[in-house]
Amino acid sequence: MDLNQVIKKIHRLLESNNDGERIVYEDMAENIGVSTRAYSEYYRGKNQPLGMKVLLRMLNNLKDEQILEVVRMWKEEHISRRPTRKDKKDTAENISKE
Repeated sequence: MDLNQVIKKIHRLLESNNDGERIVYEDMAENIGVSTRAYSEYYRGKNQPLGMKVLLRMLNNLKDEQILEVVRMWKEEHISRRPTRKDKKDTAENISKE
């Protein structure tokens, strides 16, 4: 599976978690801290950051519960402290929820 297929799969899962409501590139990009152009390139497979590949390879060597532990630890330290923009709709906030 190519990296952009992983990104598309995650994007679709997040939309299904959001009652099937479409999540636009701009909202997803803002939520993950990249430009809309960068996210679009990741999604279309035009750019495949080495860091993403390395991270997926490392996570692949862990047990499922260890993956959850690492992701939850990172979320607590980085995502929950990040301020949300008041001018954005709830979709961006829903992306970061479990």
